[in-house]
Amino acid sequence: MMPTPRDTTDQNSWVPAIWPDDLEHTLGQWTTLTVEKKQIHFEFRSKKPWNGVHTRKESSTDYTWILCSAYPELSETGDLLYCTGVLTEISEQKWIQGDSLRRAKQADDAKRQQVGFTVHKEHAV
Repeated sequence: MMPTPRDTTDQNSWVPAIWPDDLEHTLGQWTTLTVEKKQIHFEFRSKKPWNGVHTRKESSTDYTWILCSAYPELSETGDLLYCTGVLTEISEQKWIQGDSLRRAKQADDAKRQQVGFTVHKEHAV
């Protein structure tokens, strides 16, 4: 899901794997988790390409959508001990959502053209 080495001790090895448009928001969420010590739940894209199961070319993207949910584990004195979280790959859901929006727009455009044609035809008669 994240194109990062697993055998590293660098805590920031995942940063280069974030899609550039999502980097600022993702780092802000990381700060919320590790500095403000608050639970986070957000979506972001990684640089790993996604190839959908659909046969259409547009079902593939240059990035993978990920849902992140994490919370801090704190000591009795409020110090951050560690973070526990889950990453879920949601590219398929995002593609279906986008496809539904594209189809709705196409239907709206077709209806608008049909209404325009009908109005034009009535004026011609």
